[in-house]
Amino acid sequence: IEIDNNRFSLSPSLANNLKQSGIRLTEKQHQQLLDYVGLDGMTFEMLNRAIDLTSETYQPSFKYLKAILVYFLGAG
Repeated sequence: IEIDNNRFSLSPSLANNLKQSGIRLTEKQHQQLLDYVGLDGMTFEMLNRAIDLTSETYQPSFKYLKAILVYFLGAG
């Protein structure tokens, strides 16, 4: 996560991974991903892994990505 004028943004490599995955995000969903890292303490590696798993599905979606992240938090 990069901080710019008190706003958080995804790192360039993570943003690139998301772009290549085919997952389309709204601004709200983007903020939810930032919260997983900033508030819940999830690592970028975990987030990238969840994106990779999601991109392997027939139709990558935020709903599927979020389910993986919730699972990771529970297993954490």
